[in-house]
Amino acid sequence: MDVRKAIRFLAEPRVDEERVIERAIEQGVIIVPFPPDSHLVKGPAGEFFFEGLNIGSECFCNDPLGMLNITKAWRLLYEIGEFAPRRLPIDEPLLGQLAGIDIEERTLRKMTAERRSMPILLALDKSNTAYLIDGAHRLFSRAQHGKKWIDAFLLDSRALAFISAKLWQLNDDGTRREIDTTKGHWSVFGAGSPSGASLLSV
Repeated sequence: MDVRKAIRFLAEPRVDEERVIERAIEQGVIIVPFPPDSHLVKGPAGEFFFEGLNIGSECFCNDPLGMLNITKAWRLLYEIGEFAPRRLPIDEPLLGQLAGIDIEERTLRKMTAERRSMPILLALDKSNTAYLIDGAHRLFSRAQHGKKWIDAFLLDSRALAFISAKLWQLNDDGTRREIDTTKGHWSVFGAGSPSGASLLSV
């Protein structure tokens, strides 16, 4: 596997920005990009500001780490020239990272051998606990195919500040409220509508 090529691929947005904006307009939602890494969304549920998250960026949310811009993390690795992953054994502790993650059969069926060989991404919190933040399907697929190891990059907790993202609800009085994206489902379309995350990733 060409690690440089893999990281460059993982650093690219997964959707076309113009198509996302067009699709949003069809659903009564207006998206305004704020380069380099943020955007404003106006929809039936109100106005929301995605700070540190581009249109098309893949995001990861969990309670200890908050919301992280995964696409930006891969881009930073590419820009600093970090092309030497660690080779981790696919063992019980690593597979335990998949607990609570929805593994989609459709994604597994579409996965090529090349995609399966791409590295995964883990992040450390301040207590040095590791979390799998990208590559759950690649890890699961490699385990299914009997592979004994997987390449991985490990982000130090200090790096998280550079890929941290926040979602704000903007109020009519000019104030804003941070939305906790690690709990429950949220949507910029209102109740009974697809998750706002559908605008950001595939």
